[in-house]
Amino acid sequence: MITAGTAHFRNNLSQYGSADDVDAIYTALRVYNSGVVDPTNLSNGLGATDSYVSDIANRLCGRSR
Repeated sequence: MITAGTAHFRNNLSQYGSADDVDAIYTALRVYNSGVVDPTNLSNGLGATDSYVSDIANRLCGRSR
C-alpha cells in the first residue's frame, strides 16, 4: 500500500515538473488526494478532503493536530 501510494504521488509530482519546491509538491498532493486541482486554491478539495494539503504539510514540518 505504501509503495503504491508513493508511486502514485511520484507520478503526480512528475506532472508538475518534479521540482523540489512547495508549488509542485503541494499541487501534486492535492491531485493525489482529489484527482483534480484548483490552482488558485489548494485548500479546495473539489469533493475531497479540503484540509489534506495543509494537514500533510504540517505533518512534514513536525506539527500535528
